[in-house]
Amino acid sequence: MTIPNTQEVESKLAEYRAYISSENAREAFNLLVNEARKDERYSFFPHEQGALKRTIRYLVGSSWSYGFIVNQSDLLFYYRLPSSRVSNEGLSSLQQMGLIASHNKQGEIKVRIASVSDARLVLDDCFGGDLVGATQEAGGTDWSDEELKASIQAYRKMQQLQREGHSRFKRQIYSELATKFGRTEKAFEFRMQNISAVLSLLGREWIEGLKPATHVGAGIASRLEALINEVDGTQTIPAAAFEIAVREQIAHPPSTAPTGTITPQRTSSTVTNLKRDPAVKAWVLQRAKGLCECCGCVAPFEGADGVGYLEVHHLRRLADGGSDRICNAAALCPNCHRRMHYGMGAATVRTQTIDRISELEAE
Repeated sequence: MTIPNTQEVESKLAEYRAYISSENAREAFNLLVNEARKDERYSFFPHEQGALKRTIRYLVGSSWSYGFIVNQSDLLFYYRLPSSRVSNEGLSSLQQMGLIASHNKQGEIKVRIASVSDARLVLDDCFGGDLVGATQEAGGTDWSDEELKASIQAYRKMQQLQREGHSRFKRQIYSELATKFGRTEKAFEFRMQNISAVLSLLGREWIEGLKPATHVGAGIASRLEALINEVDGTQTIPAAAFEIAVREQIAHPPSTAPTGTITPQRTSSTVTNLKRDPAVKAWVLQRAKGLCECCGCVAPFEGADGVGYLEVHHLRRLADGGSDRICNAAALCPNCHRRMHYGMGAATVRTQTIDRISELEAE
C-alpha cells in the first residue's frame, strides 16, 4: 500500500497515533500502518469525520477497500471489495477466531481491534487468507452449499482416479465445475486446496498434488467439514475451526497467559462409528511381536495388561473407504500413528510401511 511520503500525511499519522490512549491499540495501529506500506497496489489517505472519527482509507482505484477508524482505546477495522460485496465466510472466520466482527450498514465487515494480536489475526485473514483469496478467486461472491458440495464430490472423484493410477484429470474436472457454476478454474483449484487443508486437520487422507492451503478461515473450514461428512455419509465431532484457532494462537501468541475456563461448556453430538473386527486387530498385534511396523522400534511402554503398547492403524482409513482386513492394517507406535494421520509426508511413510511388511497391500 503506497503511503505518500508527504509532511501532511506523516503529521496526520503522528496525530492519530498520539490520539490513541491504549498502548496495545497504539501498537496495533503501528502494525497496520507498517503492513500497509509494503503493498504497492493501494493508496493511503487519512480522513477526519468530526472530532472523534479519525479514519484511514486504503484505496483500490476509485473505491476504498480497507480502512480503520482510530478511537482513543481501540481501532475499528473495516473491509470490502471494490464491488461492495463482502464474504459471509470471512465474517464467520473472524468471529470464530474470537474477534468482535459484524456487518455494518454500508455492507462492510467491521472488526474491533484492541491489541497487536487482534491486528495480526485480521491481517492474516483479510490480506493473506480466506477472506481475500476465496472471494477474489470465486469472482467476488459467497460460495453456496451446492458449489462447495460439488467441489467435495469432485475431490473424492479425483482421489479415486488417483488410486486407480490415472493422471492429468484435474484440469478437466476444474473445467467442468467452472462451466457449471460460472467461476474460474483457478477458483476451484483454490477450493480443492481448502478441502485438503480441512482433511489434513482431521487426520484424513488428502490428494498429494493439492497441498493444503496455508490460510483457511475458520468459517469456511467449518462449512467444508460439515459438507465432507454429508458427502461421505458420516457424522463426526466438529474439529477444523478449533484447530485453525489453535494454529493462529501459536503463530501469534498473546503477551499474557490465557485465563482458560474453570468449567468448560458441555456439548453433545452424534458421531458415526464403523464396526471393526477384533480378530483383525488381534492378528495384526500378534504379527508385530511388540515392534512398530513403521519405524521398527520396540513399543514405547507397557499397557496396564503388561503388554507392549501399539495402536492398529488402517493404511487406507475406514472413513476414506478402506477395508478392515489384515492387509490394510499395521501396528504402530503412537508417534508413527500420529505421523500417519497428520504428517506432511504421510503418503511416503505409508508406502514405506507397505513395502516393509509382506502382508500389507495398497488399497
